[in-house]
Amino acid sequence: MRNMFRKILLVLTALVAVGMVGCKRSEAQTPPPSQHVNLFLAGDSTVKDYSAAGMWNGGKARNEGAWGEFLQAWLNDSTTVQNYANGGRSTRSFINEGKLDKIAQNIGAGDYLFIQFGHNDCSNGAKNLEERFVPLGKPNRKGIYPVTAGKKEKTPDSFAASYGEEFYPHTSGTFKWYLKQYIDVARKAGAIPVLVTPVSRVYFAGLKGTIEPHHDAKDTTTGTQTTTNNAYVEAVRQLAKEEKVTLIEGFEITKSLYEKSFADTKKNVEAFALMFPDDKTHNNKLGGFIIAGEFAHAIKAGIPALAPRVRHPTDTTGTNTDGTVLFSVDANGIFDCPDAYWKTYAQNLMDSLAE
Repeated sequence: MRNMFRKILLVLTALVAVGMVGCKRSEAQTPPPSQHVNLFLAGDSTVKDYSAAGMWNGGKARNEGAWGEFLQAWLNDSTTVQNYANGGRSTRSFINEGKLDKIAQNIGAGDYLFIQFGHNDCSNGAKNLEERFVPLGKPNRKGIYPVTAGKKEKTPDSFAASYGEEFYPHTSGTFKWYLKQYIDVARKAGAIPVLVTPVSRVYFAGLKGTIEPHHDAKDTTTGTQTTTNNAYVEAVRQLAKEEKVTLIEGFEITKSLYEKSFADTKKNVEAFALMFPDDKTHNNKLGGFIIAGEFAHAIKAGIPALAPRVRHPTDTTGTNTDGTVLFSVDANGIFDCPDAYWKTYAQNLMDSLAE
């Protein structure tokens, strides 16, 4: 009786959660935990799989890391991560290159599409306009950014090889509209879209131990729209509410992670231990694994249908191309790495999944 009651409670909880996020009917029809599902990832370099098996790496591993590379380690065998994320891409260039079309060809009913952009969308410097920049558009009096449709035009010769005959230029459409195209692709296939706010860079404000706002278009020399106060993060939040889809706070998760390490140690060295050398944006393998673990906790807490698929990692290693092992998890789920702070943190992160 106790087990039956528990099953009924889990079903009711899942139904309530679906109602709370306002999913459409197709989104509510999620498969049981025993049925295989694919978890597609669309994003930029902070999501990309840098292993030799990575989709865009040509069979060659790189030393950077990202949560998208290690999320599979936190999920059971009934779920497969399909990572389409690639470096330097914005919502617009990802579409222009046909990568969203490739996802549309492969995603199916009951699958998930996790969507994380923003790092490159806000790059409004002259050299990044056509390849990256996506404006937010003028907000209304309540600070709500518009969903303004993009319109294709003839592709300049310099981009024809990458984009084909027609493309969306940086002067057409807004960030929220391009994000919505991903949501629409998922829903059309009967899959479940999940928006993810862009992860934080390690931009500490002086010696205060707090991360300063930085997901903004800041170049004033190009005549394009500039923004302040993490406007691109806020736009993702707005669209999630407007479209009634699940939101994972990638920015707050990572911002809090870095700030906690500073608060615990009174220095920023531990935050940078998760980063690729001399880089404030891209993680190393250790950082990718730990942030993937934080995302796994967010999935377990916020997406009831995926919660049974989240697991305690085993037999996982983060190794650089020169053979340097940044971390390992053995067959018994015991974590090891040279950094004492993150060794304890990661073990606790894994063990707390059982709670």
